[in-house]
This record gives sequence, C-alpha cells and structure tokens, in this order.
Amino acid sequence: MQQNLQIHNYVLFVLILIEETHSKWKSGEIIAVMFMEILELKKNTFYKIMKEYEEEK
Repeated sequence: MQQNLQIHNYVLFVLILIEETHSKWKSGEIIAVMFMEILELKKNTFYKIMKEYEEEK
C-alpha cells in the first residue's frame, strides 16, 4: 500500500511539472532538453508523454 501511494504521489508530481512547464516549452522559453531534464525522462518517453498530454488538452 505504501509503495502504491509513493507511485501515485510521483505521478501527481510529474503531472504538475508538465502542467507548469509545457507552456514555457511551447513558447520557446525553455528547450526540450531542459524540459526532459526537469522531468528526468529520456527522449522517447518525453515525446510520447507530450503527445498524449497534447491530445488530452
């Protein structure tokens, strides 16, 4: 149960980071590499998540 809570909290944290940083990335304030470093994601995972995020918006 504790592990599930930790995973849930991590997912929420990442979603909040995406929500706060996505517009900065799209407007050119930060580059994709910086965004990937903030989220601690590899390139393929980053673009997959961004595609899903933008489709849901």
